[in-house]
Amino acid sequence: MCPMASSCGSASGFSKSTRSGTAASPNPRPTGTPCGRDGDWLALISTLNVLGGFTRLFSLAGIFFLVNTMLATFGHDWLWSYLMPIGILGVVFLSGAGRAWGIDRLLAKRFGERGWLLW
Repeated sequence: MCPMASSCGSASGFSKSTRSGTAASPNPRPTGTPCGRDGDWLALISTLNVLGGFTRLFSLAGIFFLVNTMLATFGHDWLWSYLMPIGILGVVFLSGAGRAWGIDRLLAKRFGERGWLLW
C-alpha cells in the first residue's frame, strides 16, 4: 500500500485539471502523486537494500529509477537531490554490500559465487 494513501483521494494540493477521467468515469487518484507502482518499487528497492538482499541488482534498479526521475524533472528540481543517491547506490553496487551481514551472504553460501549480479 502507498505510504501516502490517505492523501491520494483527498484535496492534496492538486487542482481538478490534474485529475484524469471524466464526470462519467471519474478516477479518484490524481496524477503526479507518489502513489501507485512507483512507490511500490521504491519501497521494494529500499527494503531489500537495507536487508542486504540482491543488493547489486536492486541498486542498479534504484539507479535506473533515479536517473529516469532526474531526467523527467530536469530543470525543475535540484540536481544534487538525485546525484547523491545515485552515487550512494553506485557505491553499494560496486562494493557488493549485502555480502557482509545481509541476505546475499546466505545466498552466496548456498548457491555459490555464480550470480555476481544477484548476490
